[in-house]
Amino acid sequence: MNTLSFQVDAGGIALVTLDDKSKPMNVVSPQWIDEFIKTIERVAADPKIKGAVITSGKPAFMAGADLKYIVSLSGGALSLHQAFEFSQRPSLARRQLDSTTDDN
Repeated sequence: MNTLSFQVDAGGIALVTLDDKSKPMNVVSPQWIDEFIKTIERVAADPKIKGAVITSGKPAFMAGADLKYIVSLSGGALSLHQAFEFSQRPSLARRQLDSTTDDN
């Protein structure tokens, strides 16, 4: 993983640390979304994990969307559908984490 790290302590609490070493701030990028979703799926699939804490290895938690990525799409003009899809992937993953940890 390049944009986050993942550890589970003896008590079953996962620590997810956002820390993209290639950028001065953590940003929502396609790579981060893919890694975040895989991490949430890992938390959901492991019955030994009782909860998760998501934190940042940088002074600010997250700056928001990766604007360089957005500008690279269609000359910077995202369609409404593209923008919605981009924004919903991490939201859906977070909701999966919410519902998974509520069950434990």
